[in-house]
Formats: sequence, structure tokens, C-alpha cells
Amino acid sequence: MAIKRDRSLCTGSQYHLPLPSGPYPNIGFVDIMTGSDKNDGILVRVLYPASDQTTDIRTRVKEWAKWTPHDNYKAGYLKVVKLPDPLVRLVTSLSSDYFIPILENVDPLRPEGHEFPIIVFSHGLSSCRTTYSSVCTELASHGFIVFVVEHRDESAVTTFYPSSDGSFKWLPYRHVKLYDNDLPIRREQLDLRVTEIKRVIDLINDIQNGNKIQNVLKSEFKMDQLSGLLDLNKIILMGHSFGSSTVIKSLIALDCVPIGVCLDAWLYPVEENESNLVKEPLLFVNMQTFQNKPNLKRMKDYIGINGTNTTDRKVITIKEAKHTDQSDIPFTLPPPLLWLFGMKSKVDPFVAHDLTTGLALDFIADKLKVLPQFYFKDYCISMAIKRDRSLCTGSRYHLPLPSGPYPNIGFVDIMTGSDKNDGILVRVLYPALDQTTDIRTRVKEWAKWTPHDNYKTGYLKAVNLPNPLIRVLTALGADYFIPILENVDPLRPEGHEFPIIIFSHGNAGCRTSYSSVCTELSSHGFIVFVVEHRDESAVTTFYPSSDGSFKWLPFRHIKLYDNDLPIRREQLDCRVTEIKRVIDLINDIQIGSKIQNVLKSEFKMDQLSGLLDLNKIILMGHSYGSSTVIKSLIALDCVPIGVCLDAWMYPLEENDWSLLEKEPLLFI
Repeated sequence: MAIKRDRSLCTGSQYHLPLPSGPYPNIGFVDIMTGSDKNDGILVRVLYPASDQTTDIRTRVKEWAKWTPHDNYKAGYLKVVKLPDPLVRLVTSLSSDYFIPILENVDPLRPEGHEFPIIVFSHGLSSCRTTYSSVCTELASHGFIVFVVEHRDESAVTTFYPSSDGSFKWLPYRHVKLYDNDLPIRREQLDLRVTEIKRVIDLINDIQNGNKIQNVLKSEFKMDQLSGLLDLNKIILMGHSFGSSTVIKSLIALDCVPIGVCLDAWLYPVEENESNLVKEPLLFVNMQTFQNKPNLKRMKDYIGINGTNTTDRKVITIKEAKHTDQSDIPFTLPPPLLWLFGMKSKVDPFVAHDLTTGLALDFIADKLKVLPQFYFKDYCISMAIKRDRSLCTGSRYHLPLPSGPYPNIGFVDIMTGSDKNDGILVRVLYPALDQTTDIRTRVKEWAKWTPHDNYKTGYLKAVNLPNPLIRVLTALGADYFIPILENVDPLRPEGHEFPIIIFSHGNAGCRTSYSSVCTELSSHGFIVFVVEHRDESAVTTFYPSSDGSFKWLPFRHIKLYDNDLPIRREQLDCRVTEIKRVIDLINDIQIGSKIQNVLKSEFKMDQLSGLLDLNKIILMGHSYGSSTVIKSLIALDCVPIGVCLDAWMYPLEENDWSLLEKEPLLFI
């Protein structure tokens, strides 16, 4: 979502909320009101994947729903912040509308034999059924039918209900001073909210079973279009702030809801002794700036902090985020007003939005066994939220610990050939056999980031430091370490071959310069071959000589874009030759051919034979390495895909692009 999503907030001349990013981008909705008065029935917005998923939703922008369905909602928001009535009327008349990229009353998608899981959403104080449209539309785009309740407990920014004469009456927001003997009022509101959640559950059952629904709003939507589409065994309760209290209280009152998601929960209205009554899995996604000690203390009661099983309870906090970041407010108010009302956040609104929905979907997918396509989202979230960010273990500074399912990574350095122009130097990273031992307990065995002092010197020379200073810094500089283990046995899952990544470094790099990226890739089930090029672009490197010793090859300083193109292309040809040699090495390893490793490693190369998937070789490179990727794709027919990191295309010939076949290419 963070990478691929469309961040546009204006289409044509219409300002709008974010476009949903899920596999069902076209969302329909219907507003349903049941009952005959204020104390009977409910008002709910139902969001669902639309039948038409081929038309670009942006072509129907004129049909999108208004974010404020009536001017009374605009006035309601302004009255909540206690603007005087004349100013409320002026701003309401002058303010432009925001839109939600959803279509009213369109036919729902009806996949044969499929029922959609259900989310019932409860809003917070001074909100309504549209306040969380960004989150709820996103959820619907991932295959949920979302029922958003507009509560009649006087906590909504405004709402309305039917009267006996056939008209509608408006119910304004009730200003109640917080934490000033307001607990009885809050609990009374909470009881009404739970009653409304029960009514929504009854409505869901009636819709699913095809019972007649009397919609007071006289919608053109035929309710039986939703019958048979609702999975009654997969109902999720979700709420923000006061809505989270509603989630918890409803979980206690209902036995048909298997899971709850609380967004920046405000638990003050919930009674203190009720935490043991909640048995269902719970996720709390908190905004750091809203939470306080009393609220977090109450939250601990629900996550089993005192030694009980916490596998079904999670609390995750988005740092520096504001309470309103999980609503639509950051998308609908200009920055000066956000600042004026104390709602301006340090967190990008798209980031807060995507993390909120992503974490919720990740948790739901895990607990209800839905959404198998969520690996990418789960991966991004695990990286951004769950990863261990420590860079010092014991007294050792090190690169990031890998976050994938194979956190223990082994490596071996391989050098082939007999001189500078023959063979290669490559580092091979692979998932280690032992995946149970915490890698941090073996910190003393980790590899140095600079395998020899000549690499330290090489980096300093690459930036043209004077030799005396280089000698001092080399002597004084502390070592950094890579959380990988040399020559350990590789993992050998029965009948499984690992896909392969060949990595080409950029100018003034070497085989360890990209260890964070390459170790992370290996932890996700790849065997990574990192080439250290001998084209004089490496920060330094070495090669075998005829007398059995090693000779060092320093970095060659070449003035950029100063008649250097012939040299660059000569280097590039050398790099492609080395990539070909790596391919040959990979083939030899896979079939068990004898490998003569000049470095006299203890590693037995036949441990890798049979583990390499020769049909899944990815070329990846950074900067100059990206030119190497493209030139190698032209030269080789055994590599199906290329990944270019911050590509430097200057060394390529102009007609090279026409020589590329149909290999997929990603540029980051």
C-alpha cells in the first residue's frame, strides 16, 4: 500500500479522500435507517465491493458521495469546536465539499459460492458514519462488507431519526465536559451504543436470510442483493476511541463476534472489573500522542499482561501520531486548521492510514484465516512495526537484524580462478540450518563489515582523505558487524530449492556494502550471491597471484562525465563477464561439481548442491550495479527478472534498451 497506492486527493475539480488500494477498488454503498423513532432502529452505512470492478472509479467522479451528506454535518463539526453560530453559518455556506470515491446503490459483487467477512464499525466522539470513510473504504476494497453505525447517543457530530409525522428530526452533539463527573453519562451512552451494535447484528442476519428490510430512507437499493453474501461466522467489531469501548462492551454482550479491533482506544467509560469477561482476540492500534498512563493501565488488563496467554492480544503504537490520524480529518482539513485545532501530526496521513488498515487486516487474516494474499502487506508491516531496531548487542555495533522467517543467516566467501582476469570473488548468503537459536547469543561469531583493514582504508581513500588521516582513522575506527555466521550448515528443506539473487554493487562498494539488504533478502528464503567486481570500481578487492599470495586492487578514481564513457563501458563489460562466471558457479554448485575455493574455506560446497532453483535467478544491483543488471539481461537468457536500485544508466549504450527482451524490470 505504501509503495503502490495512488496518493491523489483531487480528481478533475473534486477534492476527495484517498482511493482504495485493495483488489476491489470500486466500492458501492447504501445508507439504511430502520425503526420509527429515536429509540428504535438504527442508522448505518453499508460499504461493499461493487459488481463492476473493471471501470476506473475516477471516470465516475461526478457520482461520488459527499463526505458531509447534509449541511447539518458541516455545521455539526463546527459547533463541536464551539464556533459562534454566525461564523458556523458563514463557513457552512462558503466551504466546498469533499467526496468519497464510492458509488451509491450500485449492484454488489456476487462471487459464486463466496460470502464476504463483515466489519461492524463504531465511531468516536464528535464523529458520524462518514468520518472514517478512508479506513472503511480501504477495508471494503480488500473484500469486506462494512457496516458503519451512526450512533444516537448524542456522541455523533449530528444525526437524525424518523418522527411519527414522516419527517426526520435532527439530534445534535451533546457537549459533556470530560472527566468532570461525566462517567454516569458516558456509561449510559455506552449502553445505548451496545444496543445499537446488537441491532446491527440483527440487521445483518435479516439481510443474509433474505428477510424484508424496511429502509426508512427510501433507497433505490434492493436489499435482497446482499442476501447470501454475508459470512455470519466472520464478524469483526472495530471502533475508534469511544468506539473501542463500544467494541469491548459489545464483545462481552454478544457471543457471535469472534474478534475485535480497537483504534486508539479510549477505555475510560468501560468498567474496571470487566477485562476478564472478554475472551475474543483483540488488537489495539494506538496513536502515541493520545494515550496516557491511566488508559494504558486499563489496556494492560485486556492483553493479559500478568502472565496469561497474549498470543491473541496485541498492542501496537504508531509513534508521534495524533488521535485524529485514523479518521478522515487529516485529508479534509487544510494544514493551518489542523494546526489551529491541535490536530497537525508529524506522521504523513497516508502512512498513518495505511499502517492502521494494514495492521487490522494482518490481524484479521491471522485470526480468521482469510485474505491469503496478505503476504506483502504482512511483510511491510513486520518490517515497519515489528522489526528489531537495535544496532548494538552487548558492546558490538552491528547492522540491522533480519526480519524474515529465516532470521539466522550463514555465509561463505568464494574465490575462483588463478589471477585478476580469471575467476570471481563472491559472498554467498543462505538460510542457516539452525533457525531456533537466537542469533544474538552468537554475537561474538558475527562477521566484520570490513573483512580486512584495507577495506576501511579503501572507503577513506574513495572520499580522497589524505594518507596520514587515513592511517589514523583506520587504526582508531571501531569495527561494525553483520549478524551472519560464517561456514555454518545451510538449511535443507526436503524437496525445496531456494530462488537465487545475484547482487552487483555500485561505485566504491564491495561484497559487504549492501549487507543489510542482502541479509534481509536471504532471511525471506533466497540464496544471495554478492559479487565483488574486479573492474576497479570496488572500494578495494583482491585476487590470487601465481606465488600463492593475494594482491590488492584499489579503487580507481575517474572523473565523472569527463570523457570517461569508454572507461565505464570497459568496466561494464568486465562486470557482465563476472556475472556470467557467477551463473557458471551457481550451475556447478547445484549439480555437485567440484569447486576450487582459493580462500581455503572450511565450508563444504556440496552442502549447497541441490538447493538452488536455476529457473528462478534474479539479478539485482545498485547504481552502477543496475547498469550491470540490464547489460547482463541482454547477454544472458537464463535470468527471468531484474531489480535496479537507484539505477545509474550513464554507462549503457543508447540502443541497449531495444535489445532487452521481455524480462520484468523493477526500478526503485
